[in-house]
Amino acid sequence: MFVPLCIFLAAALSANSTNQDAQQPLSNSSFFEQKEEVLNRAAAILKSKFDEEEEDLMNELFDPTSSAMRPITPQNTMPAMPHTVKELEFASSSILFIGGPRDQLSKHGIDFSATYTSIVAGNPVGGLHPQGSTYIDNIAITSLIDTEKLFGWHGGHFIMSVEQQDGGDRNNLSTKNIGNFFLVNGSVGGTTIKWVNLYYQQLFYHDRINLNIGRFAAMDEFDNSPVLSNYIGSLQANPTNLRTTWNPNASWASRLKILMTHDTELRFGIFQITNVSINGLNWNFYPNDAASYFTQYDWNPEFGKAGSTWIFGNGEKKKSLASQEELSSDKSFKEPVDVSKMKRFPGHYFVGAYYSAEGTAQYPSNTSLANSYAFYCHGDQVIYRPNPLTDAGLLLWTEFGYTPSIENTIITFQAKGGAIYTGLIPGRKNDFTIFGIGYGGFSSNYISFEETNNNQHPSYEMVSEFGYRINFSRFFYLQPDLQWIVNPNGLGSIPNALVIGLQTGIIF
Repeated sequence: MFVPLCIFLAAALSANSTNQDAQQPLSNSSFFEQKEEVLNRAAAILKSKFDEEEEDLMNELFDPTSSAMRPITPQNTMPAMPHTVKELEFASSSILFIGGPRDQLSKHGIDFSATYTSIVAGNPVGGLHPQGSTYIDNIAITSLIDTEKLFGWHGGHFIMSVEQQDGGDRNNLSTKNIGNFFLVNGSVGGTTIKWVNLYYQQLFYHDRINLNIGRFAAMDEFDNSPVLSNYIGSLQANPTNLRTTWNPNASWASRLKILMTHDTELRFGIFQITNVSINGLNWNFYPNDAASYFTQYDWNPEFGKAGSTWIFGNGEKKKSLASQEELSSDKSFKEPVDVSKMKRFPGHYFVGAYYSAEGTAQYPSNTSLANSYAFYCHGDQVIYRPNPLTDAGLLLWTEFGYTPSIENTIITFQAKGGAIYTGLIPGRKNDFTIFGIGYGGFSSNYISFEETNNNQHPSYEMVSEFGYRINFSRFFYLQPDLQWIVNPNGLGSIPNALVIGLQTGIIF
C-alpha cells in the first residue's frame, strides 16, 4: 500500500514542478536533481513508517510484562499441552512467525499456537526385556479467543485444542520392556488425532472469580503443578489413583476458582465420568455416567527479603556479596543496583480432595467400587538465589497422594520429591539441572489378592530421575534424561532397570 502511495506522491510533485516551470525549460541536470529529491522524500516516508512499525513490534516483544517475556523458570514450564489462558498466551507469542497475519489476528483477539513434544527412550539394562527402545510424540494445536479484543466483552476467553499423538500404548517402554507401574514416559503418547479442549472461561467481580464451562480434563485443573512438567517419567504425573479425566481425555465439566486474597485461592470442580472417546468427539451424556468432584486450596506466597540469597536470610547478604568479583554473567554488585528489582523466593502450595460415587477397579477384586475418594498435597519453593537480580537458584518440591479406598486401587500411597537448580553451569543461566524420586506403596487388599491367586508378594516400587534441560530459548529445549526403576512391579522378580531418554520440546 505504501509503495504505490509513494509513487503517486512522486508523480504529483513532479507534475507540480513541471506546471510551475512550464515557461522555463529544464536542463537534464535539474530534472534528475528534482527526481532524486522526490525519491528521497518517498524513501524517508517509507523508512519512517517501517521504523514506527518495527519499534511497536520490538516494544511488544520485549515488554517485561508481556507473556512472551515471562522468565524461564521451573515454575513457568510449559506442559506438552498448554491449557490455561496464561500458557496459551505465552505459546502464541512464539517469535517464529512474527510480523505476519498471525500478529494481525492476535491484535483482534484470535491467537493460535502449536507445540511439539517427543521422547526417545530405551532400557539398556534391566526390566523384563532389556535393550528395548521407543519413540512417542505429541503435537498440540490450540486456539485462544479473547472476547475483549474481539468485541469488547471483558474477561472472556474461548479455548479449543486438538492433539495428534504417535506411539502411545504400542510404544510404552514400561509395558513392553520393563513391566513397572511408574511409566517412564508419562507426559505424551497416544495413537490418533483427538479433540481435547472446548470451553469458555469468564472472569467476574474485578477478576476475582474465574469460571470454566465446557470440555476439559480434571487433572489439568486440579492436583497439577508446572514444576512437574520438567520431568519425563511418572514424577510429572498426579500421585493419586482416581477415576476421572486426564489429558488428552476431556469430558463435560465446570470449574470455579475464587481469589480469596492476593496469594490464596479456592477452587471447586465437577467432571463427567463416561467412556473414553477414541477421537474425543463423543460429547453425549449417558444414563450410566457418573461424576467426580474436586476441591482445592492454593497458596502462592513469596518468602524472604529482597536482596537475600537464602530464603531464611536477613537481607544483609548483599553487603558481603558486593566484595565478590561477579555474581553471574549478567550483573555485578559493584554496579549500581535497583533494590526494587531484587527478587524474593516464590512458592506454590496446595491441598485438595477428590470424591466419586463410582470407583475404579484396577485388579479383579470382588469388593465394592462405590465411594472412591483421595487426598493430595503439593509444595514447591525457591530457597536459594546466588544473585537476587536473576532467576538462577535452587527449587525444592514434594508431593503426596493417599487413596483410602484400598478395595479398588493398587497403589494407595505415593510420595514424591525433588530439586531443580536453574543456571548451575556457568554461562547456561536458563538451563535446569533436575533430580526427583518417587515411591509407591501397594494396598493391603491388592497384596492379599496377589498372594492368594498368583503366589506373588508385591510390596513397593520406586523411581528416581536425573535430567538436564537445555533451554535454547523460551520456545525450544532438549532434555537428556536418566531414570532408575527399583523393584519394578513391586514383586522383586524383575531386575532393576536403567532408562536413558531424550525429550524435545518446541513451541511454534
